[in-house]
Amino acid sequence: MEMIVHLHQEVFDIVLNKIKDVEVRVNDLKRRNLNIGDTLIFLKRSEEKDQIKAKVVNLVYFNNFKEVVNH
Repeated sequence: MEMIVHLHQEVFDIVLNKIKDVEVRVNDLKRRNLNIGDTLIFLKRSEEKDQIKAKVVNLVYFNNFKEVVNH
């Protein structure tokens, strides 16, 4: 499966430069279908023509934001 993820230009650039390699999102209905091996297509907001493709290599679930911060 492929999933589109929209990123602001500043975040897109740090993903592109491999400074950021973890994406944190709320596990909403759309993202509950995401599995290891799926592809994320990051699009730079506004233009949405620049893109980065990345493979999901791990999924970690937390019960609340405090758990995320402590992890």
